[in-house]
Amino acid sequence: ITGTHCENGNEDKMYWNKINFFQWNPDAFNDFKSVFTVTANLASCKYVAVEIGYYLAPGKALVVDDFQISPETTFPPTKSPTFSPTKVKPKVPTISPTIATDAPTVTAISCPLVGSEPIEIEPGPLMVNFAPKGTLCTVSRAIIGDDGVTPITIVPVARSYEKSKWEVAAGAFAASIFLDNKIPCYDQGCQMLIPDVPANLSYMHQHIQRAKGVTYYLSSYTYGISERNEYARFLESSTFGITSSELNALETHSSNSNSSRTGVISKWIKNQMDVNSTVVTSHREFWRKRLNSRLLSPVRLGKPDHPCSAHSKWRRYTFINSDCCMSTKILHVSGTNQYILNFDGHIRTVVSKDEFFVVGDKYANYTFKATFDYTLCGDPQEMVGGSLRIKLEDNECVAVQNPKIDLTNHENKASYILNLNKTTNLLQPIDGKWTYGNGFITSNSLDDSFCKLIPPVAEVGDAPVFGKLSDRSWLQFDPRIEISSNTLNEPLSDGGKNVELITGGVTVCANAPRTFLNENTCSLSENACSLTSGSSDLEVVLDNNTIAQLYNLTGRYVYGMLGLPVIDSYGQELYHPCTPGLKSRWELIDILECNPTDILSGTNASLTSLLRMNSDRNPFMRDIFFPEEGLSCNVTEGDTNPEIELLVDGSCWKRVHDDHMSVFDLTYWTQEGKHMGGVYNIKKWRDVRHEAFLKFPSKHPIRSSSDHPISRWYITKAKFPFVGRYGDSIKIRDLPNELRTDDVTKFYDNTVNIDKSYLLVCGSPGEIKNDRSLGFHFDVGAINTRTKQNIDPGQNRKFVWLMVVLQASDQLRQRVAWALCQILVVVKDAIGNQSGRSEWFLHYYDIFVRHAFGNYRDILREISYSPLMAENLSFLRSKSGAYVWETQRVKAYPDENFAREIMQLFTIGTVKLNMDGTPKLDKQGNTFLAYTNQDIMSFSRAWTGFETQLNRGNIESDNHLDPLQIVAPWRDKFPKTGLNGGYVGDFFPLCVDYPEKYFLRKGATYHFIGSSSLPELMTDPPQFAIDESIKQVVLDETSVLRRVLCNESSDGKCHFQSSVKLKHHIQCTSIECEVDTLRVVQVEGNAFFEYLNPPCVQQVFYDNAKKLSQRYRTYPVV
Repeated sequence: ITGTHCENGNEDKMYWNKINFFQWNPDAFNDFKSVFTVTANLASCKYVAVEIGYYLAPGKALVVDDFQISPETTFPPTKSPTFSPTKVKPKVPTISPTIATDAPTVTAISCPLVGSEPIEIEPGPLMVNFAPKGTLCTVSRAIIGDDGVTPITIVPVARSYEKSKWEVAAGAFAASIFLDNKIPCYDQGCQMLIPDVPANLSYMHQHIQRAKGVTYYLSSYTYGISERNEYARFLESSTFGITSSELNALETHSSNSNSSRTGVISKWIKNQMDVNSTVVTSHREFWRKRLNSRLLSPVRLGKPDHPCSAHSKWRRYTFINSDCCMSTKILHVSGTNQYILNFDGHIRTVVSKDEFFVVGDKYANYTFKATFDYTLCGDPQEMVGGSLRIKLEDNECVAVQNPKIDLTNHENKASYILNLNKTTNLLQPIDGKWTYGNGFITSNSLDDSFCKLIPPVAEVGDAPVFGKLSDRSWLQFDPRIEISSNTLNEPLSDGGKNVELITGGVTVCANAPRTFLNENTCSLSENACSLTSGSSDLEVVLDNNTIAQLYNLTGRYVYGMLGLPVIDSYGQELYHPCTPGLKSRWELIDILECNPTDILSGTNASLTSLLRMNSDRNPFMRDIFFPEEGLSCNVTEGDTNPEIELLVDGSCWKRVHDDHMSVFDLTYWTQEGKHMGGVYNIKKWRDVRHEAFLKFPSKHPIRSSSDHPISRWYITKAKFPFVGRYGDSIKIRDLPNELRTDDVTKFYDNTVNIDKSYLLVCGSPGEIKNDRSLGFHFDVGAINTRTKQNIDPGQNRKFVWLMVVLQASDQLRQRVAWALCQILVVVKDAIGNQSGRSEWFLHYYDIFVRHAFGNYRDILREISYSPLMAENLSFLRSKSGAYVWETQRVKAYPDENFAREIMQLFTIGTVKLNMDGTPKLDKQGNTFLAYTNQDIMSFSRAWTGFETQLNRGNIESDNHLDPLQIVAPWRDKFPKTGLNGGYVGDFFPLCVDYPEKYFLRKGATYHFIGSSSLPELMTDPPQFAIDESIKQVVLDETSVLRRVLCNESSDGKCHFQSSVKLKHHIQCTSIECEVDTLRVVQVEGNAFFEYLNPPCVQQVFYDNAKKLSQRYRTYPVV
């Protein structure tokens, strides 16, 4: 921190990290905290600057994610006296008790007796006793009038009543006096600092010409409240606002039952907590029920409704927002006496020339031309006679009126016309606020023979559907989104298969994955859909074809990197490969081009040894790590050049940049303003040259002055998702989120031939269908079609919350949920692609609504499995160090963010506490740390392997709703230490200690997994499901276990259950006698169950361990 132009000389201070047990991680974001004092001299400086990362090693760049300076804390009272006794004008006798606390020794005063004159208080420190029983005591500020006696206005400062602690009064003035809106209190009183009276009163009161001064008073009043007021105060603290109906209900209950006030309040609380007495209001349900976006063609979330279905929407005006503003949507205007308007290839309406003209004097005589292609150039105002902007021949965007629908005498030009008069009172006005009386909805489904001719699902470009009324007026069908009900207790019977079929797969299967939330309510279906496996274990080679295919499937610019130098044109260079702990990359080059570097023998021997023993399988390169100890190089001052070529066993290896031939998603550089050289210079390598590699211009091909420093790569590299090394085999599950799309997983999916005749269908909390009869309330931010252009879907979640808390009957539950969400916070800006999303956050908030009166552990479990929390605190897709090393040859540590915050913010805090919440202290009065950095590192390994579920339909956007799945290979395999010594698994039995054939004993649990033999909770290669050579455990007709799992009815058919727990021990009778344990058992030809192993501990380390190596290898065993 530097300060210049200061009163007593410039300031220059260096501050280091003060976080306990901190260890710097150069490959991830690190927390930093330091405390500094603003001295009088620093405060006097004209310019103050903060510089971060002054001492950085050459070639290193520091990325700062977040930075703030704020007051560290409030200032506690000191143990020594700091204030002189409060001066009080002696209007009434006072007492001055000595308060035995750690607070400053200040003379305390008592409130005056009720009915006595107020005590005038002078500015300065003040200690005041609590108000006596039955008394309200206040500190107030009075502005005195020109007579020197009469107050012009009185502003409350603080209050105490019924022996309660002093609290800050409402209002801006009181809040400005007390830090953090709190008054420090001790055993018998509270301490305040009464501010000085300002010399200039002009800003304090509008009648300043009459003000003569300011005085502070301590006053007392009789404290007592009526029954109604007590109920009102209770409701004020337990609801989001008092209503007359709630007050009346409490008073009525009191008078009818002769209950005490406490009894009435207790009964109200009990009813609020009882779900059978008070309905739980789900925020997600509230939003989904009122979702009514215009939808012209299917999307993943849902499909358009049908014009003949009940609650179909119709409009009287011609043009809507989605008609604008595409050059491919052409408006043709033809006709002589009337204009026939054809839009996007279909007739829209017929309008009189007197009603369809260009507004304004400039084009007063303009005549529309049948041969010209008009386009819309502005969002239409959705009402008859509203503004409609059209681009003319001279490219001027002019205004006409949005015409009404009218096909009189031109019915033959329309493809679909329905009779809207077959049912009495069929049409009802709706959305008058938005349509100005031009919107209608059907109360029943239509009975018209033409209904069968209209396709079940509309597509872009389809002919519009018109309706004719008895008064010869016309309407046009205005399709709205239709989503399905897929709740916990009533999952969608086909999982959304029918909708997926009729939309051609655009609306995706809605079947939710089985998780701890829904496993007890899933049901069996013989005609359901399921999501693709995601090809989690499928490997692809990262070569030219794969890179091109990723671009074709995702549209993202994926490149291998070339041209990154070891030493750039400006002298920045990589460290020497003999640097202890350093990773260096070596490229295999043509032996004929080899030019071995003349280096000292010790250096040559060490590097040759590492390259020779390296087990890297990449055909183009090897990454080696120089060990911290065990090897050495005899590098001298003249032998430090990091550019080295070595001849090893007839192969030539050249030291290259650490990111040479690494593959990244460089789409960030294709966004406007993100790349200094322009978008074209990034896109051209794929769009023009069709190449898999992008060459970094460290040596510019034309101008040496344009050579790029390597620092430009380091500064932006964090924005590029890493895909892998060119030539490596990578699993589809390891692709970055941006590339692991539905299209990619489906393209590489190899489980399409698996039998799916038996499937489980599962629902999700609050996943109800929408009610179109309610009219328009909310748009979907995840689709392009907007019902109202001037309403931001990103505000929907705020509107939902406000409407729920004002209207819901479960007010106490909503207040508790609001309090919980302030603790278990998710920051929306930390969530990628969250703009406009509502359902993600409403579903997360519902965790607190559902569990408001439940177990805090259940809340912790749900938020820990929440995709939003995982992304917010960055443990989503965190992988074990071993997995990262095995797949990427990079030393890395699991993300520690959530491991720290779940202890510090969500549970135990930073210091150990007694049962009463006070800190535990040692003999010296010091606190005990609740956890250490070692604990954080250990627990971070427990939070590895978490991944979002596969994307599905019937939800707003990407799957940030269903609880996370665990990818077993990403998990850390080693023991984790606990907070109290030992290991997390110490209280679980060893797996080897379970009795023999435990899968046949009472309590053994089996999950039905349908017609696929692939387990859910374990990992098998997908080919196991279709490879007939793989041995399966098939239970025969004599098996007792089969009889239990089959749940056979009298007709001899199996009736499978989602989960089966053995009620007693059973004997093995067939193949189960021959196996030690089970994974998956086959009950019928297309019905499988997975055995759920009970929790147990596997020993990780062994005596006399042996290393296994491939028999056929080209590298030595070490």
